[in-house]
Amino acid sequence: MATQDQPGIPFSIAHEQQNFRLLELPDELVELLSASDAPFLQLKSSPPSDPSTSTPSKPANAVLCTANKTYQIRQVQTSNSVFFIQPSSTSNEDAIPTPGVTAIATIQSTLELLPSNHPSPSRLLDDLLLKWNATTSLPDFLSRSKGKAHRSKQHLFSDVPLSGAECGSAWYALCAFQHEVFCVRPTVVALHKLWRQMVIACLVSDIDIAGTGRIYANEIWEALKDEDEGWPLALVDAVVGHLGSAPVEGGVLVEKEKLLAFIGGLVLETETVVSKNMDEKTLVEKWKENVPDKWRGDVSLELIKDNCKISGSIVTALSYRDELDSAGTAPARKDTAGRKWHEKFKAGRR
Repeated sequence: MATQDQPGIPFSIAHEQQNFRLLELPDELVELLSASDAPFLQLKSSPPSDPSTSTPSKPANAVLCTANKTYQIRQVQTSNSVFFIQPSSTSNEDAIPTPGVTAIATIQSTLELLPSNHPSPSRLLDDLLLKWNATTSLPDFLSRSKGKAHRSKQHLFSDVPLSGAECGSAWYALCAFQHEVFCVRPTVVALHKLWRQMVIACLVSDIDIAGTGRIYANEIWEALKDEDEGWPLALVDAVVGHLGSAPVEGGVLVEKEKLLAFIGGLVLETETVVSKNMDEKTLVEKWKENVPDKWRGDVSLELIKDNCKISGSIVTALSYRDELDSAGTAPARKDTAGRKWHEKFKAGRR
């Protein structure tokens, strides 16, 4: 501190400047980091583009993530001179050290954090996942797959510029699953095909979803083991998670409206991927064919109103999980599932 005998504090600028960046924290982050159990924060960005592609990539902007929130990092220039200083000392003519300060860095810009609500978290995650449409078995599909999805779910999330909670929500919405070292997202065609086989499996195994109000992933998976697609337990579990919200050991308590809405969305997307719209009566009929008998009378377009547009008797889907891949552009394979399930169902009724 300056005194009357020493009117100023000696100030100097170091010849070799260091690099520092100042990060301005919003109040909620200051409070979070000041807690006794302060969490870890993550700096994340999109992964580098694939050098084998000719499409130029957009610059990957960095974000700061808490467990459930994402902040965009923005650089702000400052018109004032800001110095990063540290204590130092100088000697006068009498060789007496005099305390002072030395600027070891000059700050010309600061970083500020802005809350980020990405319009399409699922799209960010989807770009990093393998897409399986179940026209071949999962083992066959993965044996021919190369590249970006050969890593665990945890490693995949590290390349998505979103918080862990937002990544988890997108993973759930896509019915994504990890199989061995692969992260996979089933197309809507695959999901629809799996659900149809799950319905028949329930009939064959006398599993009354509507009656008991419960569905167990392991139980369904055991009934599907002989199918050519090689449905993994992780995918069956992901689908079961969309049929209710209250978990029970190995499954969920089924919520009728949630189940009907999920299946209605699958039917709508599958049937309209080419034409983009369909007749309301046809949609309802196909929808009813895919739900438990006891709940067919509860099918209503009101349940999927957020996913479609209704103009007179024409229903148009507003969004799609898939683009070209959901149209079944891969070479079609003869579907023997119907015949195999018919045989099982017949045997089960004897």
